[in-house]
Amino acid sequence: MKKIFFSVITLIFITSTVATAQVTPVAGTPFNSGSLSATAVGQDIEITARVVAPIVFVSARNMDFGVITAGQEPDIAASSASSAQFVFSKTSGTSVSISWTLPATLVDGPNTIPITFENRGSYTTGAATGSLDPSATAVTVPDFTAASSVTINLGAKVTTTNATTAGNYAADATLTVIYNGL
Repeated sequence: MKKIFFSVITLIFITSTVATAQVTPVAGTPFNSGSLSATAVGQDIEITARVVAPIVFVSARNMDFGVITAGQEPDIAASSASSAQFVFSKTSGTSVSISWTLPATLVDGPNTIPITFENRGSYTTGAATGSLDPSATAVTVPDFTAASSVTINLGAKVTTTNATTAGNYAADATLTVIYNGL
């Protein structure tokens, strides 16, 4: 019996893939088209943040006209102990803007009494004091930058007639304070 041997020859072909990339020089960096070598270039930057304390209303006092007889036109000055008062704290060295939301009337159910605020505001920032007109279209705001505590007083005038209905009249006034440029 004859034996037959078969040899199996396996040819393995190894193929290689060549990767290509296009290199574009970055402005300001040297580029040599004859040979490529990798050079790492970096630039550090500083990242900063200034954190300021939030503006906080530390106290407030309601305005109180007391008891009014119909036909009277009581006027509360900003310097009066009956005036509204807002005291807020902020970070010293920061600038703030203030704005008002003021009622045109005091209300008791369907009944109203007109209220006005012209030239009846004042401020104190430590040693500095001044006046404000909260009813002006553009409120002139003094520079509160150096202060860390600001007191703003608000006066007003109501007008009643002999026909004004007796009642308990009220409305809300709002002072809004925001940091500038933050």
